[in-house]
Amino acid sequence: MSAKASEVRGVMVPITDGNIVLPNSCVQEVITYSEPERFDNPSEWLLGSILWQGWQVPVIAYANLIGLSGPEATDGSRIMIIKSLLDSRRLPYIGILVRALPKLVAITADILIEQTGRQSLGVYAHVSVDDQNAVIPDLDRLSQLVVHAAYGALPVAKI
Repeated sequence: MSAKASEVRGVMVPITDGNIVLPNSCVQEVITYSEPERFDNPSEWLLGSILWQGWQVPVIAYANLIGLSGPEATDGSRIMIIKSLLDSRRLPYIGILVRALPKLVAITADILIEQTGRQSLGVYAHVSVDDQNAVIPDLDRLSQLVVHAAYGALPVAKI
């Protein structure tokens, strides 16, 4: 097996009081922050939605959702658009409030170390990537949480 076969191209993304790490293929675009339009009954971590390429995209404060921070400051922030794991027209994309542009990382077994950490809703694992602490989001659960909080429905039907 070649070294390339065991490498995942990912991104290390700064959020308030931490980092998240994702496969590069999840990220659609990183855009300048614009104030989301609020939902009627938002959660503290659900900031609202923005219009992106013809889609209404819910924007979340992931750091707030997993308990890393309180209310997020948005000055200088960006919104990272990721592909939702739901097979639904209701929620094809999710926006995540980020502090800076993602940094590309080549993730291999020797630089990815699982850490202990408080398990939170929406967290798959706490890890260290090349000596930098990060969280791997549970994208499946995150998609379900967002559609439920934003639209008050569970994504039980595939469209």
